[in-house]
Amino acid sequence: RDVPDYEAESALGAEEAANRDFKRRLVRVALGEDAARAGGIARSVRFEDLCSSDACGKLKALDVLLAKWLRERRKALIFSYSTQLLDIVGAYLRGKGISHVRLDGKTPVRERKHIVRRFNDDPWVSVFLLSTKAGGVGLNLTSATRVVIFDPHWNPAYDQQAQDRAYRLGQRRNVKVYRLMSLGSIQEIIYLRQI
Repeated sequence: RDVPDYEAESALGAEEAANRDFKRRLVRVALGEDAARAGGIARSVRFEDLCSSDACGKLKALDVLLAKWLRERRKALIFSYSTQLLDIVGAYLRGKGISHVRLDGKTPVRERKHIVRRFNDDPWVSVFLLSTKAGGVGLNLTSATRVVIFDPHWNPAYDQQAQDRAYRLGQRRNVKVYRLMSLGSIQEIIYLRQI
């Protein structure tokens, strides 16, 4: 019969508190005076909670944009430097019934051409999720007329290179680029330092 190990549970609680304190100190060191503007540490880490537009202002904005673009039969590229965030956006799109494809650093090279062709040729696939680095080089995605930088990279050159995927030879339509930014976030601070 298992007997609860209260000492181990107590040590685990202390370790979690120390880890939380370390993260706060790290944010203060990394951001200096801007740390207060950066918000806080997420209260929920449940994947289901993170995939809801109720939990994320960027998903709310994306929800409005996608609804309009789907009515207009437009295709969109959604870039993020975080593949974990692509997991969240992918789950969100599946929950909404929006057909999409995905390419990141783990996508085998032999499958990439097929994925790109499917996005460009299949009228029912309206969204392409891409990691900024994997989707930044050598892809021709001219069927897209909307580009969303959902999670900007610290280096703006990666985002610029990524959005250029829709501006390849053969593009005959106007392309609009949207950079989603949360007010008072680390991303806003980084963006303001870049411009």
